[in-house]
Amino acid sequence: MYYKLISKMVRFRIVMVAILCLGTLVVLYSIYWYAFAENLKENITLFLLDQVREGFDVSFEQIEVVGYPTTFRIIMSSPSLAVKSVSQSHLDVSWRWKGARAIAEVKPWSFNKVRVNLSGDHEVLIDTFTGHHEYTGSVAGLIVDLELHEDGMPASARLIGTGLQFTYGHTKNNISTKKIRLMAERLFSDNFSSKIPTLNIQFDLEELNFDGTGALPFGDVIKRLSTSIKVFGKIRSPFDILSLKKWSDDGGIIEFESIEGNYGPIEFNANGTLTLDDKLQILAAFSTKVRGVIVAIDRLTQAQIIQPSDAAMAKIFLSIFSKNLSDNGSPFVTLPLNIQNGQLSIHHVKLLNVPKIEWLKTLKIEDGLGFVEE
Repeated sequence: MYYKLISKMVRFRIVMVAILCLGTLVVLYSIYWYAFAENLKENITLFLLDQVREGFDVSFEQIEVVGYPTTFRIIMSSPSLAVKSVSQSHLDVSWRWKGARAIAEVKPWSFNKVRVNLSGDHEVLIDTFTGHHEYTGSVAGLIVDLELHEDGMPASARLIGTGLQFTYGHTKNNISTKKIRLMAERLFSDNFSSKIPTLNIQFDLEELNFDGTGALPFGDVIKRLSTSIKVFGKIRSPFDILSLKKWSDDGGIIEFESIEGNYGPIEFNANGTLTLDDKLQILAAFSTKVRGVIVAIDRLTQAQIIQPSDAAMAKIFLSIFSKNLSDNGSPFVTLPLNIQNGQLSIHHVKLLNVPKIEWLKTLKIEDGLGFVEE
C-alpha cells in the first residue's frame, strides 16, 4: 500500500512538471509571437513608407497581425500603390491600383514562404498620352505564393487568379477571364552567360472575354492562350534601361519555347527567340504553325474588313506554306516570321512596319556604343 502511494505521488509530480514545462513553453512562445507580430507590423510600415523614395506612392488604412498561434497573418485594409511615370520611355504614363484588402501569411517556422491573398474588389487607373483609363471590378480568387531567396528577393512566384471581371469606365464593356496562372522561377548559376537561363516564366489564360466591346474580329472570347519562356543572360538590379542595355550587349536572349492559343477559327503554335539590337529595338525570329487561317480570311472578307482582291492574293500566298496533317487532313500554315530593322516579314516578304521603341529623350544610343548624355 505504501509503495502504491509513492508511485502515485511520483506520477503526479511528473505530470505536474510536464504541465509546468508545457505552460512555460506556451507562455514563452506567446511572448515571442506577439513581440514578433508587433515588430513585423512596424517593419512592414517602415518598408512601405521607404518605397516613396523609390518612386512609389504606397498607402493603406490599417495594418493588423493576427493568426496566433500557427500563423502570422498580416491584413492590410484599403491598400493602394501608384507609380507616377514609366522611367524607360519618353511617354508619360502613370498608374494607380487600389484594392479592398491584402492578406499575407507566413508560418513561424518557414519565413521564406509567403502567401498573399488579393481576392476581392480592385480599381486600376491608368493615365497615358491618349487619356484617362479606369477599370473597376472584382476577383473571386487571387493568390500569390512566393518563395524567398537568401538575398530577400523571390526565388519563385506563382499567381493564380479565378473569376476576374472588370468594367471599363462608365461603359458596359466588361473584361473577364475564367482563370489566369503565372509562374516565374529564378535560376541560379555561378557562371552567367548567354547560354545559361536565369529565369523561367509560364503563363496560362482561359476564356478571356471582352463582352460588349465588339472590337475583336472573330468574337469577344479568346478561348486559350499560354506561353513558356526562358530568359538567358544575367539580369542586373535595379532593372532599368542601363541594365537592359548591358543585358543586350552581353548576348541576352528571350526564348519562347511555346506560344499556343485558340481564338475563333484560329489555332496557333509558335516558338522562337527575341532579343534587342544595338539600338534596343526588337530583333526576333519565330516559326508559327496556324490552323484556320483560310476560314479567318473568309470571315474578314464577309465582314468587309479586307477587300476580296486582297483576300484572294492572301490565299494564294498562304497556299505556298500550307500543308495537310496526316491524321485528319486539317490544313495548317507554317509561317517563318522575322522582325528586323523595324519590319515584320515572312520569308523576306515584308508585311508591315513594327513601331519603334522610343526611349528617354535625355539618353541616346550612338552606333551601339552605349548611352551618352545629351
